[in-house]
Amino acid sequence: CLSATEQICEPISLVDIFGEESVATTKSPVPDGTYADPTFNWSVDYEAAGWEFSSLEGGIILELQAERSLATVEPVVNRHGDSQRCLLEEVRLLETFEERASITLGSDVDGELRVGSDAGHVWAIYTVEPLADERADQEYTIRIDCYALVEGEASLVVRHSAPRDLWETESAKGDDLREAIEIGEVAAAASYDEDRVTRTVDMLNPRIWIPRAA
Repeated sequence: CLSATEQICEPISLVDIFGEESVATTKSPVPDGTYADPTFNWSVDYEAAGWEFSSLEGGIILELQAERSLATVEPVVNRHGDSQRCLLEEVRLLETFEERASITLGSDVDGELRVGSDAGHVWAIYTVEPLADERADQEYTIRIDCYALVEGEASLVVRHSAPRDLWETESAKGDDLREAIEIGEVAAAASYDEDRVTRTVDMLNPRIWIPRAA
């Protein structure tokens, strides 16, 4: 039918291809306001934290939104599981993606800590000022958190971004989200597909900034 220009192809139902269960899962992967990773032992009650589900990119990157804030929660198999090293890698990804931007440590909020750490957890806040004219009004602030997930193997990366001039009020939403995340013990020999967690700078776009238009 595709090669016959005079004939219109009949529509094909996704149910016929994937089955009802697969289609239902694709449409609503986390219907109850919570998400529990099927491979790694972490979960988040994002609805209780005031966030809405956006998508589950690639089946591994949980994307959430709360008004003018965006967040992603993502398990990363980096073969070290070290939080500090994970953060440095995330910052390098950000610098690569925003190669035409000024990136500075910290926000415009007086007295806000720029970096911090506790057991198995490191974080930092950055202000990003795109230099390209077409993105001149897309300045944003981003907080990146790295948690130890599997010793010697994996980390949990949480990114929260919001327009720069709204960060003072939006930052509290990130606090609520991180408090809603629970990380349990995971065996070092946990089974996972390494290819599914290969990371590239393309994975950051467009999940780290929000257009100025509401």
